[in-house]
Amino acid sequence: MLPILAEMPLGSLLWFVPLFICAWIASGYVVSRKGWHAFAVKYPATHPPMGRRYTVSTSNFQSGRYQGVVRVVFAEEGIHFSVVILFRSFHEPFLLPWSSVTWVEEQAGAFKSKWFQLHADDEAGSIDLLLPGKVEQDLLTYFRKPLGCPDDDEDEEGDAADATA
Repeated sequence: MLPILAEMPLGSLLWFVPLFICAWIASGYVVSRKGWHAFAVKYPATHPPMGRRYTVSTSNFQSGRYQGVVRVVFAEEGIHFSVVILFRSFHEPFLLPWSSVTWVEEQAGAFKSKWFQLHADDEAGSIDLLLPGKVEQDLLTYFRKPLGCPDDDEDEEGDAADATA
């Protein structure tokens, strides 16, 4: 047992547990309203599609940030989003259509690892995901646009214009 808990009177511990649970639920509600909720309302998922589930390393939904708790399944109809069970309250699963995905970019990581950055944008808001390289086959099966970030093209065009000037 932690020394600080051993020194606390039993009455204090009895208050800590319900207070912690209330704080957990309240923080889950606040974070979900920073972006996840808008997508869950616009694209409700009745059931998860068949396919392999992947854990997303980093996800940003508008201003809500998640680290290692978002799960995705790639399918013909779109990307199914859910969260691990501890964060499930106020985070209803949703199915984002592929038409909302604006770009996917392959990135090199350390030790020959590969990552994919995915960006989606529509009326519900924006989503940025950092996906591990093992998603490559499933992701590229369903994402039918060329890989690359539009900003990269603009930078190259800008560099070419600067060179000719």
